[in-house]
Amino acid sequence: MSAGNQIREVWIMGAFDPEIELLKSRMDGSRIRLDGQSRATESTVRVFSIGVGGTTAVLTLAKRCFEFGFPEEIVLIGSAGIYPNSTDVPSLQRPLIAGPQYFTQIDLAVQLGRASIPDIMCNSITVRPGIFSSQMIRNVSGRKDCVFLLETTTYAGPVCNSTNSITGDSIPVDLNVPRFQNRLVMENLEAYAVAAFCEKFSIPMGCFLAITNTVGPQGSTEWKRNHVELGIFLQQLIIDGWKDLPEQF
Repeated sequence: MSAGNQIREVWIMGAFDPEIELLKSRMDGSRIRLDGQSRATESTVRVFSIGVGGTTAVLTLAKRCFEFGFPEEIVLIGSAGIYPNSTDVPSLQRPLIAGPQYFTQIDLAVQLGRASIPDIMCNSITVRPGIFSSQMIRNVSGRKDCVFLLETTTYAGPVCNSTNSITGDSIPVDLNVPRFQNRLVMENLEAYAVAAFCEKFSIPMGCFLAITNTVGPQGSTEWKRNHVELGIFLQQLIIDGWKDLPEQF
Protein backbone atom coordinates (compact mmCIF):
# COMPACT_ATOMS: atom_id res chain seq x y z
CA MET A 1 0.00 0.00 0.00
CA SER A 2 1.46 3.34 -1.03
CA ALA A 3 1.30 6.33 1.25
CA GLY A 4 -1.19 8.96 0.16
CA ASN A 5 -0.86 12.72 0.58
CA GLN A 6 2.93 12.61 0.71
CA ILE A 7 4.72 15.65 2.07
CA ARG A 8 8.32 16.71 1.48
CA GLU A 9 9.54 15.84 4.95
CA VAL A 10 12.02 13.46 6.54
CA TRP A 11 10.96 12.37 10.01
CA ILE A 12 13.59 11.49 12.61
CA MET A 13 12.09 9.92 15.69
CA GLY A 14 13.03 8.30 18.98
CA ALA A 15 11.02 6.64 21.72
CA PHE A 16 11.41 9.46 24.23
CA ASP A 17 12.83 12.97 24.36
CA PRO A 18 16.41 12.26 25.60
CA GLU A 19 16.98 10.16 22.48
CA ILE A 20 16.27 13.09 20.14
CA GLU A 21 16.84 16.33 22.12
CA LEU A 22 20.17 17.23 20.50
CA LEU A 23 18.86 16.49 17.02
CA LYS A 24 15.69 18.45 17.72
CA SER A 25 17.68 21.51 18.75
CA ARG A 26 19.99 21.30 15.72
CA MET A 27 17.97 19.84 12.85
CA ASP A 28 14.23 20.20 13.47
CA GLY A 29 12.82 22.44 10.75
CA SER A 30 16.03 22.37 8.70
CA ARG A 31 15.73 22.39 4.93
CA ILE A 32 17.85 19.75 3.22
CA ARG A 33 18.51 18.73 -0.36
CA LEU A 34 18.40 15.03 -0.98
CA ASP A 35 20.09 13.51 -4.03
CA GLY A 36 18.90 15.23 -7.18
CA GLN A 37 16.72 17.80 -5.44
CA SER A 38 16.73 21.44 -6.43
CA ARG A 39 16.27 24.24 -3.93
CA ALA A 40 12.62 24.44 -4.97
CA THR A 41 12.06 20.82 -3.95
CA GLU A 42 13.99 20.75 -0.68
CA SER A 43 12.76 18.54 2.12
CA THR A 44 12.14 19.60 5.71
CA VAL A 45 13.46 17.60 8.67
CA ARG A 46 11.06 17.00 11.56
CA VAL A 47 12.34 15.53 14.84
CA PHE A 48 9.98 14.18 17.51
CA SER A 49 9.39 11.38 20.02
CA ILE A 50 6.84 8.61 19.46
CA GLY A 51 6.57 6.95 22.86
CA VAL A 52 7.89 3.77 24.43
CA GLY A 53 6.73 0.38 23.16
CA GLY A 54 5.56 -0.78 19.75
CA THR A 55 1.85 -0.06 20.14
CA THR A 56 2.32 3.48 21.46
CA ALA A 57 4.94 4.23 18.81
CA VAL A 58 2.90 3.09 15.84
CA LEU A 59 -0.27 4.82 17.05
CA THR A 60 1.64 8.09 17.48
CA LEU A 61 3.16 7.67 14.03
CA ALA A 62 -0.19 6.86 12.41
CA LYS A 63 -1.88 9.84 14.06
CA ARG A 64 0.81 12.18 12.79
CA CYS A 65 0.66 10.76 9.27
CA PHE A 66 -3.10 11.08 9.01
CA GLU A 67 -3.00 14.62 10.42
CA PHE A 68 -0.14 16.03 8.35
CA GLY A 69 0.52 13.57 5.51
CA PHE A 70 3.04 10.81 4.89
CA PRO A 71 6.76 11.67 4.88
CA GLU A 72 9.28 10.82 2.20
CA GLU A 73 11.32 8.84 4.71
CA ILE A 74 11.26 7.76 8.35
CA VAL A 75 14.43 7.46 10.43
CA LEU A 76 14.20 5.69 13.79
CA ILE A 77 17.01 6.23 16.27
CA GLY A 78 17.45 4.87 19.76
CA SER A 79 19.18 2.20 21.79
CA ALA A 80 19.26 -1.57 21.85
CA GLY A 81 20.59 -4.45 23.89
CA ILE A 82 22.60 -7.17 22.21
CA TYR A 83 21.73 -10.84 22.69
CA PRO A 84 24.53 -12.73 24.47
CA ASN A 85 24.27 -15.61 22.00
CA SER A 86 24.80 -13.36 18.99
CA THR A 87 27.57 -14.20 16.57
CA ASP A 88 30.04 -11.78 15.00
CA VAL A 89 29.99 -9.49 18.03
CA PRO A 90 32.78 -6.94 17.58
CA SER A 91 34.87 -5.53 20.38
CA LEU A 92 32.98 -2.93 22.39
CA GLN A 93 36.07 -0.81 23.00
CA ARG A 94 34.44 1.75 20.70
CA PRO A 95 30.75 2.72 20.48
CA LEU A 96 28.78 0.17 18.47
CA ILE A 97 26.13 1.63 16.16
CA ALA A 98 23.84 -0.71 14.23
CA GLY A 99 21.82 0.05 11.12
CA PRO A 100 19.46 -2.95 10.89
CA GLN A 101 17.24 -3.50 7.88
CA TYR A 102 15.78 -6.84 9.02
CA PHE A 103 13.28 -6.74 11.89
CA THR A 104 11.55 -9.52 13.82
CA GLN A 105 9.03 -9.77 16.65
CA ILE A 106 9.80 -12.92 18.65
CA ASP A 107 9.32 -12.90 22.43
CA LEU A 108 11.60 -14.91 24.68
CA ALA A 109 8.86 -17.48 25.39
CA VAL A 110 8.74 -18.24 21.66
CA GLN A 111 12.53 -18.36 21.46
CA LEU A 112 12.55 -20.91 24.29
CA GLY A 113 9.82 -23.02 22.69
CA ARG A 114 7.28 -22.24 25.43
CA ALA A 115 4.90 -20.36 23.12
CA SER A 116 4.21 -20.21 19.40
CA ILE A 117 3.33 -17.67 16.73
CA PRO A 118 0.36 -18.51 14.44
CA ASP A 119 1.50 -19.31 10.91
CA ILE A 120 -0.81 -16.62 9.53
CA MET A 121 0.88 -13.92 11.63
CA CYS A 122 3.77 -11.96 10.13
CA ASN A 123 6.72 -11.55 12.47
CA SER A 124 9.59 -10.52 10.19
CA ILE A 125 10.04 -7.56 7.86
CA THR A 126 12.84 -6.21 5.69
CA VAL A 127 12.97 -2.48 4.98
CA ARG A 128 15.33 -0.35 2.92
CA PRO A 129 16.78 3.04 3.86
CA GLY A 130 15.74 6.06 1.88
CA ILE A 131 17.88 8.80 0.41
CA PHE A 132 18.48 10.64 3.71
CA SER A 133 19.69 7.53 5.53
CA SER A 134 21.79 6.40 2.58
CA GLN A 135 23.47 9.80 2.32
CA MET A 136 24.05 9.85 6.08
CA ILE A 137 25.71 6.43 5.91
CA ARG A 138 28.00 7.58 3.11
CA ASN A 139 28.86 10.80 4.93
CA VAL A 140 29.97 9.05 8.14
CA SER A 141 31.42 5.85 6.72
CA GLY A 142 35.03 5.27 7.60
CA ARG A 143 34.89 6.97 10.99
CA LYS A 144 37.40 5.54 13.44
CA ASP A 145 35.58 6.44 16.66
CA CYS A 146 32.83 3.82 16.36
CA VAL A 147 31.91 0.48 14.81
CA PHE A 148 29.13 0.83 12.24
CA LEU A 149 27.21 -2.41 11.57
CA LEU A 150 25.33 -2.27 8.27
CA GLU A 151 24.15 -4.73 5.66
CA THR A 152 26.59 -5.08 2.76
CA THR A 153 27.00 -7.35 -0.23
CA THR A 154 29.17 -9.64 1.89
CA TYR A 155 27.56 -9.20 5.32
CA ALA A 156 23.94 -10.11 6.10
CA GLY A 157 23.71 -7.32 8.65
CA PRO A 158 22.26 -7.27 12.15
CA VAL A 159 18.77 -8.41 13.18
CA CYS A 160 16.64 -6.13 15.34
CA ASN A 161 14.11 -8.08 17.40
CA SER A 162 11.22 -6.38 19.18
CA THR A 163 9.45 -7.73 22.22
CA ASN A 164 6.46 -6.54 24.24
CA SER A 165 8.60 -6.11 27.34
CA ILE A 166 12.25 -5.84 28.30
CA THR A 167 13.83 -9.29 28.47
CA GLY A 168 15.25 -9.70 31.97
CA ASP A 169 15.93 -13.44 31.94
CA SER A 170 19.20 -15.03 30.96
CA ILE A 171 19.20 -16.21 27.36
CA PRO A 172 20.88 -19.57 26.74
CA VAL A 173 24.01 -19.21 24.65
CA ASP A 174 23.00 -22.27 22.61
CA LEU A 175 19.48 -20.99 21.89
CA ASN A 176 18.39 -22.08 18.41
CA VAL A 177 16.21 -19.53 16.61
CA PRO A 178 16.45 -20.04 12.81
CA ARG A 179 16.04 -16.35 11.95
CA PHE A 180 18.85 -15.44 14.34
CA GLN A 181 21.40 -17.98 13.13
CA ASN A 182 24.84 -16.56 12.37
CA ARG A 183 23.59 -13.02 12.92
CA LEU A 184 24.20 -10.29 15.42
CA VAL A 185 20.83 -9.86 17.17
CA MET A 186 19.64 -6.92 19.24
CA GLU A 187 16.47 -6.00 21.11
CA ASN A 188 14.52 -2.74 20.78
CA LEU A 189 10.89 -2.29 21.81
CA GLU A 190 9.67 0.01 19.02
CA ALA A 191 11.56 -0.97 15.87
CA TYR A 192 9.38 -3.79 14.52
CA ALA A 193 6.14 -1.80 14.83
CA VAL A 194 7.67 1.19 13.02
CA ALA A 195 9.11 -1.10 10.33
CA ALA A 196 5.70 -2.76 9.87
CA PHE A 197 4.06 0.64 9.43
CA CYS A 198 6.67 1.72 6.88
CA GLU A 199 6.34 -1.55 4.98
CA LYS A 200 2.54 -1.25 4.92
CA PHE A 201 2.62 2.25 3.47
CA SER A 202 5.75 1.87 1.31
CA ILE A 203 7.74 4.48 3.24
CA PRO A 204 11.55 4.12 3.10
CA MET A 205 12.98 3.60 6.58
CA GLY A 206 16.39 4.01 8.13
CA CYS A 207 17.17 2.76 11.62
CA PHE A 208 20.22 3.60 13.72
CA LEU A 209 20.62 2.13 17.20
CA ALA A 210 23.36 2.56 19.79
CA ILE A 211 24.20 -0.72 21.53
CA THR A 212 23.98 0.09 25.24
CA ASN A 213 23.88 -3.27 27.00
CA THR A 214 23.70 -7.05 26.87
CA VAL A 215 20.16 -8.43 27.11
CA GLY A 216 19.65 -10.27 30.40
CA PRO A 217 19.46 -9.75 34.17
CA GLN A 218 21.91 -6.81 34.17
CA GLY A 219 20.58 -5.27 30.97
CA SER A 220 18.51 -2.47 32.52
CA THR A 221 21.36 -1.48 34.84
CA GLU A 222 23.80 -1.34 31.93
CA TRP A 223 21.29 0.63 29.84
CA LYS A 224 20.83 3.24 32.57
CA ARG A 225 24.60 3.63 32.82
CA ASN A 226 25.22 3.99 29.08
CA HIS A 227 22.18 5.26 27.21
CA VAL A 228 22.66 9.01 27.76
CA GLU A 229 26.28 9.12 26.60
CA LEU A 230 25.73 6.77 23.67
CA GLY A 231 22.49 8.53 22.72
CA ILE A 232 24.34 11.83 22.43
CA PHE A 233 27.08 10.11 20.42
CA LEU A 234 24.51 8.71 17.97
CA GLN A 235 22.75 12.04 17.54
CA GLN A 236 26.06 13.82 16.96
CA LEU A 237 26.94 11.17 14.40
CA ILE A 238 23.83 12.07 12.41
CA ILE A 239 24.52 15.79 12.73
CA ASP A 240 28.12 15.28 11.59
CA GLY A 241 26.83 13.50 8.52
CA TRP A 242 25.10 16.67 7.38
CA LYS A 243 26.90 19.66 8.86
CA ASP A 244 29.37 19.85 5.97
CA LEU A 245 26.53 20.68 3.58
CA PRO A 246 26.03 24.47 3.66
CA GLU A 247 22.31 24.46 2.92
CA GLN A 248 21.50 22.24 5.89
CA PHE A 249 21.68 24.63 8.84
